[in-house]
Amino acid sequence: MRQFLLSMASPEFLSWLGLLLLAVGLLGQVAVLVEPFESHWTHKPLGFSFAAIVLIGYVIGHIGDDAIAARFESRAKTAEETLKKITSDRVLSDEQVGAIVQKIRSFAGQEYHITTFWEMREPLAIANRVLAALQSAAWKFVPPASPTFLIGGEGVQVWVHPAADEQVRKAANTLVDALNGADMAAVLKEQNPQNPKDNKIGINIGTKP
Repeated sequence: MRQFLLSMASPEFLSWLGLLLLAVGLLGQVAVLVEPFESHWTHKPLGFSFAAIVLIGYVIGHIGDDAIAARFESRAKTAEETLKKITSDRVLSDEQVGAIVQKIRSFAGQEYHITTFWEMREPLAIANRVLAALQSAAWKFVPPASPTFLIGGEGVQVWVHPAADEQVRKAANTLVDALNGADMAAVLKEQNPQNPKDNKIGINIGTKP
């Protein structure tokens, strides 16, 4: 019955209808009690009829109210999960690291370097997890010629030279797809084409978007 009623009308309408039936039934009960026709043959049928209306109104209203409450509860739960996702640190589980390794393993030997906010706990932790995945996939870490640090940026940026070899560009694209599969908000970026050709991939680990 519940599903049938909800398929026919909205929870708000059922709640309003239930309240209306309750009001009609209760008013009818009062009218039966105050009118001096106790001995009339319609007294009991009317009393039972108005009692039935009260019961039906209660049931319909309860179904509507429960559906409304369930909707608000679902929205509150969704909002809570969204807030938790926004405020919590990014995490790369062992399973996610393993999945990244499987996707990029075919590019073993690919040279790369990583830059992050070295003084910030959360980006540094993600950088270490990404580094672990790259090392497990046998990519080759090449430290930059001079110390590097980020001055801004969110998510993960994977930089590749526009004139890099095709295999390097494929590796960069595969890495971006693998990181996005782990909800790392990775994007592919192209270096300045005026820079000398470089087959290394640069990975910037920024703050959480």
